[in-house]
Amino acid sequence: MLKKDQARFVTLTIDQLPLLVDPLKELAAHHNRVAKYFAGRYPILPIESSLEATRKEMEKDEARVEVIYCGDEIVGYCKVSIDKGMGDVDWLFVRKDMRKRGYAKKLMDNGLAFLKSKGITFVELMCVYGNDEAEHFYQKYGFRIRTHILSMDIDKPPERSTNSSSFPASPEKTH
Repeated sequence: MLKKDQARFVTLTIDQLPLLVDPLKELAAHHNRVAKYFAGRYPILPIESSLEATRKEMEKDEARVEVIYCGDEIVGYCKVSIDKGMGDVDWLFVRKDMRKRGYAKKLMDNGLAFLKSKGITFVELMCVYGNDEAEHFYQKYGFRIRTHILSMDIDKPPERSTNSSSFPASPEKTH
């Protein structure tokens, strides 16, 4: 078993971004496994397009990508970026066999520190519906649902549901 101190946290340079192709495929596969809807639809954008956008953001010093190496393997990563004065956690992933070691927390802490150093005070992220483990992790940081983003595949008929709403139950309001 790998010891925690054997993990190396490295901030990637623009030239190193192609190293993320396979790890991003792994993230897409994870999303396809846990997604309540749209399984098989990830990645939404081609990985090459995401990496090109990241390159442009990094050139403007508006993004940071940190990876975790165990040996020669990338086992986790986090990308944060700045868009219109707001921070985004674009990607946060730790391989399943490497979880519960504090790696995601360190990646998140470092990403948020980067955003704070840039004067960012508001951060958002998107979490695949059905990725309950990630959602719980983000909630521990204080992330809360601010809006729901509804999506559809225009060429597929809608799924029939017995529920009148696809939203999770809201807590009861007390007055």
